[in-house]
Amino acid sequence: MPNPWIAVVNWGRWLARCPRECGSAEGLDPGQKSAVCVECGYGATVDWPGNAAAITAALQKRPIPKDRNWAPKGHPQNEESLTPDGTVVAHAYPKGQTVADLTHETAAIAEGRAAQPSKADQAAAALAALGLQFDATTGTVKGL
Repeated sequence: MPNPWIAVVNWGRWLARCPRECGSAEGLDPGQKSAVCVECGYGATVDWPGNAAAITAALQKRPIPKDRNWAPKGHPQNEESLTPDGTVVAHAYPKGQTVADLTHETAAIAEGRAAQPSKADQAAAALAALGLQFDATTGTVKGL
């Protein structure tokens, strides 16, 4: 049985990364049943969350498109930092959130609290996994 495409939201757009990991991703129309990769030609069904419309509605309340992201729990997502052995150490977007989680996060964004880790925090976590230290005050890396 072919591997399905997994629908995610990236900057307010539904899309899926090619299951063959050729590096391509395809935009999806809500409810689209199948997809074909323009890079490698792989075609298969698309797995959608049962509450895709509610996820879309929750994310559309966010004023800035870069804050409109969602992926199912366990999904590798498109933006991640890896150590040389393949361990994921930082994700650009949280995954597996419920609609209630998204609504709570949207409220936090509206109140001015950061909903996602800062780039500096993500860099520090990725470097720490490599045995290095990131000094956010000076912007330098120690341990090289």
